[in-house]
Amino acid sequence: MLGVSQAALHRTDVTEGRRRAADPPWTERLREWIQQSPTFGYRRLWVLLRFRDGVIVNRKAVYRVLKQKRWFVHQRVSTPRPRVQGWTSRASRSNERWAMDVTHIAWGQDGWAHLAAVINCHDRERVRPPESSQGGGAGRRSGLSATIRNVASGGRTGPP
Repeated sequence: MLGVSQAALHRTDVTEGRRRAADPPWTERLREWIQQSPTFGYRRLWVLLRFRDGVIVNRKAVYRVLKQKRWFVHQRVSTPRPRVQGWTSRASRSNERWAMDVTHIAWGQDGWAHLAAVINCHDRERVRPPESSQGGGAGRRSGLSATIRNVASGGRTGPP
């Protein structure tokens, strides 16, 4: 009839009756701990209050006071570290500069396969390993070493 719901008539506004509680008695001691060690977070401050000062206090209460007083330590934003710039690696002649990348590929029951690629930065050709590198284990390692020695000595392996 009046256009007001029954729930609105019976509900009292909780925020009106609630006053902001006075600061707890341990707030000043908390301020002293923060000035002494400004990098401490609320958990460590709670431990200091509870076990060094003997104040029986809840961890959430310490959190609430720090939040109300804006005493929290500001965390440094962790940004990803800069990667290699997107510039093209340029070399004025062949066998002057190389780029290498290694990746691991899941190879079923055999475990992991390791794929290493070396390219010549001048003509963008893949440097091929010698035929001895096709074997397993030590053969692969010696083949990669031979490829690096071959490239470093100025030998050209040609296109794949």
